[in-house]
Amino acid sequence: ATSRMIDILDNYKGANGKIYKSDYRAILNWVVDRYQEETGKAPRGDPIADWVKKRQEIKAGEPL
Repeated sequence: ATSRMIDILDNYKGANGKIYKSDYRAILNWVVDRYQEETGKAPRGDPIADWVKKRQEIKAGEPL
């Protein structure tokens, strides 16, 4: 669920040239709703905590 929500946000931003001050806030404000519309179900677990963890893993893997 978390990966799909990140994809929804990234695709929207790429298609529309949209820049958010906070992707976290965008997910809280509308991405979870869009995911629920798409799948017909609520995401399991805590999508925001999962998103933060995934972003931290990506940043940890980046060369300094």
